[in-house]
Amino acid sequence: MILEIEYFKGDVLLTGKNRSFAELKKQIQEIETLCDPESDNFTALLCRKYSWTVLDISVKSDYTYDRDLKRLSHNW
Repeated sequence: MILEIEYFKGDVLLTGKNRSFAELKKQIQEIETLCDPESDNFTALLCRKYSWTVLDISVKSDYTYDRDLKRLSHNW
């Protein structure tokens, strides 16, 4: 499963085990709550807590999370 995180610092692609939309949304909401706004450690926390890995290649994502809008969408 590929998750794209879009935000002002630049887009990041993550890979991890398959999750349902509801589970992924719950994980993201929890990390948004825990994220330190000063250091903006969202991606690092998500990777560490839920075993995501940053991808160094460009591939089509299954889901996109827009951090500015706080919106998760499925990429059909």
